[in-house]
Amino acid sequence: MVDARQGEPPLNTESTNHKASCPLTDSVVLVDDEPNIRETVAFILEAEGLKVGTACDGLEGLAVVREQRPKVVLLDVMMPGMDGYELCRSIRSDADLRDAYVLILTARGQKADELRALEAGADLYLSKPFDDEVVLSVIRDVFAGRTRSRCHSARLAAPLHHVA
Repeated sequence: MVDARQGEPPLNTESTNHKASCPLTDSVVLVDDEPNIRETVAFILEAEGLKVGTACDGLEGLAVVREQRPKVVLLDVMMPGMDGYELCRSIRSDADLRDAYVLILTARGQKADELRALEAGADLYLSKPFDDEVVLSVIRDVFAGRTRSRCHSARLAAPLHHVA
C-alpha cells in the first residue's frame, strides 16, 4: 500500500509478515553464562529504567535478540555452545539486527581477543571488571542517537574502542 500524496508506505501498516519494517527497540539484551554477572548488570540497567532481556548462552542469546530486537547487545565471549564472537557474527549477518550496537564484556583482555571481536563486528570491547558508568554512558548515547553501530546500515567506518 502506498500513500499517493508522498509516494511512501503509510506509517501505520498492519503487515506483520516481515520484521524488517520494525525498528530496533529501546532495550538491551545481556548474554553471559555467569549468573552473578547477568543479575548484577541487569539490576544496574533496570535501575536506570532500561528494559533488559537476558540469556545464559549464545544460542539462547540469539533467540532473545531476534525476539526483542534491542538497540544494544552486551555479550560475554566465553560461553557454552555459541561463543560471543559467533553470536556477534550472527547478529551482523541478520539484516534485521545488524544495526544493533554490540558491546563485548569479557575477562579476556588480550589484543588478539580484541581483534577477533573487531573482525566479528563488535562496536566496543570492555575487559572485566568494567566500569558500570562507561557501559551506561554508551547505552545512553546509543538511545539518544549520539552513537551508532559501526556496522550501521550507512556502513560508517568507525574504529573499535577498547576500554580496559
